[in-house]
Amino acid sequence: MDIANSTAQTAAPVRPADLFLETIFRLDAEGDVAGFNRLVESGRYGAEHLLLALRSLLVDWRRQPGLLAARRLRSTYILALILDKAGLRDILISLALSAGGLALDRSADEARGLALLRAQADAQSPEQQFVTQQMINPVMAALLNIALSSSSQDKLLRAIEILQAAVVPYRTLLDWHAPVPLLSLAEMRQRGQERARTALAIPPLPPAGVPRRRRRVLMACGEQQHRGIPLRMANSMNSYGWQAALLPGVLRPESVQDDCRSIADICRRDQIELLVFDASHVIKFGDAVAVVRETIARLRQDDPDLRVLGLMIDSDNEMELAALQLEFFDGIVSYFTPSRNILENRHYARRMLYAPVHSCGWQTHMPDRPLLPRMLFDATINTRNWMRMIWITAIEQAGLPIDKILNMFSYDHPLFKHSPTDYYAAYRQRIAEATCGLSLSSNGVVHAQWGDDRRFNGRSLEVLLSGALLVQEVCPNLDCYLIAGEHYLEFSTVAELAAVMRWIADHREEAEEVRQRGCAFAREHWRDERTIGYIDRFLYFSDR
Repeated sequence: MDIANSTAQTAAPVRPADLFLETIFRLDAEGDVAGFNRLVESGRYGAEHLLLALRSLLVDWRRQPGLLAARRLRSTYILALILDKAGLRDILISLALSAGGLALDRSADEARGLALLRAQADAQSPEQQFVTQQMINPVMAALLNIALSSSSQDKLLRAIEILQAAVVPYRTLLDWHAPVPLLSLAEMRQRGQERARTALAIPPLPPAGVPRRRRRVLMACGEQQHRGIPLRMANSMNSYGWQAALLPGVLRPESVQDDCRSIADICRRDQIELLVFDASHVIKFGDAVAVVRETIARLRQDDPDLRVLGLMIDSDNEMELAALQLEFFDGIVSYFTPSRNILENRHYARRMLYAPVHSCGWQTHMPDRPLLPRMLFDATINTRNWMRMIWITAIEQAGLPIDKILNMFSYDHPLFKHSPTDYYAAYRQRIAEATCGLSLSSNGVVHAQWGDDRRFNGRSLEVLLSGALLVQEVCPNLDCYLIAGEHYLEFSTVAELAAVMRWIADHREEAEEVRQRGCAFAREHWRDERTIGYIDRFLYFSDR
């Protein structure tokens, strides 16, 4: 019996089912195992209710923020056991059975769930595979958290087995036993140039000869200032010739009334011409976003020439873009390039500027050290980017030369609290000294039907602006900024990464040429002054 199909044909749950779910979530949050067991084994609820509860527990992050901890995996495991013993088959049951077995050291159930999971994934259509991939994200975040907290390499490897069983493309991507192919730089460069013909897009600068106005800017950004990006951006604006300052404190939903009064007072007092918001943070305010909207409306009544710019930092969620109601802003800056849906909607497309604001605020380096045939991966591992730890584990299993600095970032780190810019400078200096930097995608998503949707992150350009050779996981949207094979070396699988590292060791002079070209191109088009210049043209010249 395929419960997923049977439940899709049932009517919407009636109120008793809603009460059942509310009770499920409450017992899970309280860790009441006995009460949870009594409820699901009472016989008062059918298989469709139990599977609905299983699905809801797997995907609902609002009632247990951050990650699905071992407690959540235990609850889904209990539901999976009951459904499995009843002879019901569904890929969600197998996923919960294998993940719960791993988390709770029930090896027999883990093995059974794993075997079922692989067979069921093989039988899925591409559309069903897409759904499974969404379902597995919080499960993997929980498993990685358990493995890392217990320093268990064995659990990391078993978590990878579950991932590969559930999502078919990862079997190839993460196969560290696959034969290493021969790397042809000429072929890589040809592919990169062909992609760049339709994708590479350098924004225009203000017309030559037009004097820069000393524009007054206020940056009003979200909690913890996103690793100091707004501060670095303000410094870059000041270097460009503008006069930028940060709102004292940070915007928070609970203090939005007071924050908006401060914004309005500063804008009127200092005759602010450009107001900048961390848009990806503001959208999370919920109902409180109306206060921000009203503040902007009043300020625009006072000064019709006021410009309002939104920053999409570490977010490629188009649902967020739609929810922003872009008339709220004169423009949005994002380094994530859009899907066709966004580009075909002129209402959105004309208000979007694609530029790397994330790398603002530190001087660029040209290569000044001999290239070393080792990679440095310097990054934070958390529940949002769990795929990074999966990749690093697979790379180490393949025996590739890598140095890693993980979990270095913390808002409580003494250097960050003292000076976010100094903290960022130290990070960039480590990349410069390493001479070869590894960058992984921000999401690791490869769809069976829709193809490669891996997205690059700020590290991609930071490596080049630090004077190092960029070794980059394939990310199609990076083609808008750089040319693969000419400015950096790319890979898609562990085996291809092994080929890249072998090629660097055997062709040091050619690798150095790629490094030099990539660093020069990034310095020419993506350094601080250029990025602020792109924003200047975008906001203040009508021919955009």
